[in-house]
This record gives sequence, structure tokens and C-alpha cells, in this order.
Amino acid sequence: MNNLLNKLLSELADEIDITETQENTIVKAYKKVGDWLNESSQLSKYKVHVFTQGSIQYGTAIKPIDENDYDIDLVCELTENTSHMQPREIKQVVGNSLKANSTYSKMLDDEGRRCWTLIYSDELNFHMDILPCIQYNERLVLNEKAMCYYGTAPVSYQKLAVLATDKVDNKYDYITTNPKGFAQWFKERINVNKPQVKTDSIENPPTYPRKTILQKAIQLLKRHRDVYFLDKDDSDKPISMIITTLLAKCHSGQNSIVSLLEDALDKIPQLIGHGKEKYEILNPTMPSENFADKWNEKESKAIAFFNWLKQLNKDIAWLNTLTTYTALSAGLKKLFAQKPVDRLMTRYASELQQEAEAASALSEETPPPSVNTLNILPYHKKAPWSMPKGYRICIKGEISTDNGQTYRRFCSEELIPKGACLRFTPINTRKDDAKYFWQITNTGEEARAARQLRGEEFEDSNGPSNARIEHSVYTGKHYVQCFFVRGKQCLAQSEPFVVYIGQ
Repeated sequence: MNNLLNKLLSELADEIDITETQENTIVKAYKKVGDWLNESSQLSKYKVHVFTQGSIQYGTAIKPIDENDYDIDLVCELTENTSHMQPREIKQVVGNSLKANSTYSKMLDDEGRRCWTLIYSDELNFHMDILPCIQYNERLVLNEKAMCYYGTAPVSYQKLAVLATDKVDNKYDYITTNPKGFAQWFKERINVNKPQVKTDSIENPPTYPRKTILQKAIQLLKRHRDVYFLDKDDSDKPISMIITTLLAKCHSGQNSIVSLLEDALDKIPQLIGHGKEKYEILNPTMPSENFADKWNEKESKAIAFFNWLKQLNKDIAWLNTLTTYTALSAGLKKLFAQKPVDRLMTRYASELQQEAEAASALSEETPPPSVNTLNILPYHKKAPWSMPKGYRICIKGEISTDNGQTYRRFCSEELIPKGACLRFTPINTRKDDAKYFWQITNTGEEARAARQLRGEEFEDSNGPSNARIEHSVYTGKHYVQCFFVRGKQCLAQSEPFVVYIGQ
């Protein structure tokens, strides 16, 4: 078992978690909204019950990649005098109550399909989705799709189902869901003791003084998903409820994050059913609700999920091969974004420094394998300067598949596609008045046929921050090396960065 990887993943989950200050701000805002809805004269006869749902309720909330615009999900349940209410009436009475507040009326977004949304200021950086609903009442359900059945779900879940409103093409209907039942099931999966039954009309979100392996694994998968879909169709991104449900089903007391993820990656394909619909990921507390229902409307969502799962499997296996702070720092940045990893690795500055010094000393004695490969290529020209010992420049590789509009990091030896724009930036602690040169050496039959093996020239930087811009054109392994030169003296050089281009 890779103990270092497990330790860093656990601590990384803490870094992408919302902070205590952010959580306190969210709870304060949520309670204010709950107080207003409870005190509203328009809702007084319905006895309102307000509670959280989603990641805040489960303890799996994460910061967005840009660390802005958090999402809070509330449920506003009308518990009395609702036996004859229609979905439009329920939606509007909650919306009108929010509009009657001079503050919330200015924050209220246009009516959503199922929720009312309050958009908070830029300083607070979050928005609040409020779902109006009533207790499930079969007599009010006219749409067969909204009819509730429980299968083998325990009775304790059944009485918690609600009817929420759904507006499509200006037509209102009911949908059935069970946010409180799911929250209860999830707490049982993470072995958190059931809280005492609350009688308050506003429930505080549960607190988790110490996050469990399951909660942290869900947070990490949500972040990996967000990074993976940065350069893909965001509308195909798997919803968090699917990740939460599947991972919770796979949790069986594993003692580490990596072991839970490895078990889950084996089991998840078998947990996706094919019953009445092609794809089924059913709510365990109410099997009439299919979290994968949109996959059956848009096949690309299912394809995107399985592609992401395949990449996740490769990434976890790759991380398991990394055994140093330096290698894991680079790997985690690639998969989970740079900001939280940078914060995490400040705790290990001394370990990183020791590894860097050891690597530098070793490199002076033993050149990396890629150097030996280049030296036997007859068209690869030897550097014309007086050369230093060791390799003290790092190359940051970035790839863009949208003509340079957005870039993501990629690593040496990582397989990348043809047709991409590549940017290589030198990372060098030396600030001498010197110049960067780049040597590009290609291999393979495609480059040979096009007479583009290169390797004979030392070229200038052609991008920002002394970067070199290239394109992935020829299949095979190619090499990028950087030299920091003043006069006839090379002050520092990089190891060759291996660019591995697939078909």
C-alpha cells in the first residue's frame, strides 16, 4: 500500500473542503432565509420546515476550482394544509414570500425549473437554491412518472418522501424525491450515529468534526471530475448525486482512501442497472427515482461518465506508482488542480528540498534515460556551449485543444492527442541576464517522412514567459530540452521533456 499517497490524499481532501469560516457564513445565511420563510404571513398556514440537502448535508462539499460561487441546496417543505395544492401554487407561494422580503427580492434570480435561487454578493461567493415541496401524497400525483414506489427500501425512508415542483414549457407538474431519506441512508453508510429527531422548523446542517474515508473519497472524486471536464462539454459532467450514491454503495469499511477508490472502480460498472431504462442508478431510499435519468435522454452523458471512469482508473494506478513528495506533488496538481496542492505542499517544504538536493546530486552522476536515448540519435546535435553538471531547470508542459484559448498541465511521457497546441515554460530559480534556447528532437516514421526530425537547431523562445510554443503533429515520442545560456556558457539545462503523441 502507498502510505504516502493515502496521507497526501487525505490531507488534500481537507484542502478542497470548504473552510470553517465559509461553512459558518453559509449556515448563517441559510438560517436567515429559514427564519424569514417561517415568519412569512404568506406561508404561516402551511407550517414550513426548512432543511439542507446535497453536499452540505452529507459533509462532501468542495471548493470550486476557481474557489468562487459555492452552491447551497435548501428544501422548503410545506407540512400542513396542502392536500389540495397544485404544483404551480406551491412554487409561487414560496417565490412570493421571498419577493416580499426587500433584501431577497433583489437577490432573487428568474424562476428556475424546480427551484428559486438567491444570488449572494461577490464577497460571499455563493448562491442558494430553494426547492419548494410538500409531503408525498399519492392522490395529487397525475403523472405516472412521479408515482412513488419503494421496492425493498425500509419503512423509515418511505415516510420522508416529498413532492417537488417541476416546470417545463410553462407547465407545472410534480416530481417525487426523498432528500431526507437519502441523507439518513448516507449517514448509515458512513457509520455516523443517527441524530436525535428534530422538532424545530429549521434544521441545522449536521456537523462532522472529522471527515470519514468515504466523505473524503467523494470530495476527491468530485474534484477529479471537475478538472477532467475543464476542456470537455460541461453539460455531460456526471452529477454529484451519482458519485455520492455509487461510492457510498461501495463503502464497506475500507481502511484507506486508495483501497476504497480501487474497490469502487471495480464495482461501479456492475452497480449501474439496465432495467426499465437503459441506464439506472436508483435512489436507494426510493427506487422510483433514477439519478441517471438524463443519461437515457442524452447518450453522451453516459459515454462521458464511462470515459471519465476509465481515466480515473488509470490515474489512481499511476499515482500508486509515485513514491516521493516531489512526484506526488506534480501528479496531484495535474489531477486535482494546482491551488490546493500548493497549499498542501507548503507543509512539506523541507522534504521537497531534500528530494531536490538528492535528485540534483544523483543527476550529476547519472543522466536520465531520455538523455541516453537522445545521444544515440545521429541527427541530435550536441549542445555547443560549455555545459554545467546536473539538470536544474524544470519544464512545465501545457496542452490546449481549443487553439490556445485554454491550457491544462500535462506531464512528461503522458500520452496526448494529435492536433493540440503545446506550451513549454522553463521553471528556473536563476535570475541571471541570460537567454533561453530550445532544442526539439522528433522521432518516428511520420516525422521522418515529413523531414521534420529536427534536433539540429537551438531555437529561441516564441511565447510568453520565455515559453516555447509547438504543436502535436507526428505520432511517436519526441523530446523538448531547454538551455539557459550566457555567451558561451550554459548556466543551466533541463532534462528532456518527453512528448508522447498518439494516433
